[in-house]
Amino acid sequence: KILKVPKSQIPGRVIELISKWKSTRKTLSSGKINQTDFELTSTNEYKGDILEEVARILQSQIELVVTRVKKFFSEWKENKQKLEKIKNLYSEDTINSYITEALPIHEYKFVSDSFEGISQNDVKNLSLKIFEKSPETITNFTIEQDNGIAVTGLSGDTVSRDPDINLKEIYNPFVVKRGGTGGGKNDYYAGFIPDPDIDLEQFRKDIFDKIKKSKKHLDEKF
Repeated sequence: KILKVPKSQIPGRVIELISKWKSTRKTLSSGKINQTDFELTSTNEYKGDILEEVARILQSQIELVVTRVKKFFSEWKENKQKLEKIKNLYSEDTINSYITEALPIHEYKFVSDSFEGISQNDVKNLSLKIFEKSPETITNFTIEQDNGIAVTGLSGDTVSRDPDINLKEIYNPFVVKRGGTGGGKNDYYAGFIPDPDIDLEQFRKDIFDKIKKSKKHLDEKF
């Protein structure tokens, strides 16, 4: 029922399902979305014992075929939902909006936002897309999770060449202060704070203010 094809087309549809399940999993890491992975379209016919052929494709026992197909389908569907969210996040309008609404911070821009239901890799890819258009930007993204807050900070190429701005040194004291851990380098920081109830606006302000003060050659009036 879940594959919505005649019995003779089930083996072909299962092959397609597995292929697109693998592809969507890979896309969740790369951020490179292929729209064709969002639909199952195979109508290839198979003449023979359908159940045995599907068991062979799955490298599974016949009695486990239905359970395994349901599992692949459920995970593929879940991957699709995540990718739809990411697709909207990576859209041209979204990227332009982040850049337009960025806060000025000396000669740079500061973009900050908080999310749920996506990964640190997703926000890293989002940052890279922002940097393609605005390499003078620093991004501060947090992800709210059940057991805490994932923190990701990145800087574009223009910022990364500035010796006064080291994201590891900027972020780590504020993450550790809140009971968290993390690591990185001058242009990248990833950490985790094991408290889902921290004041995210205060955290954002701490990071913003610290970046401003990191510009050693500028007057205190900034």
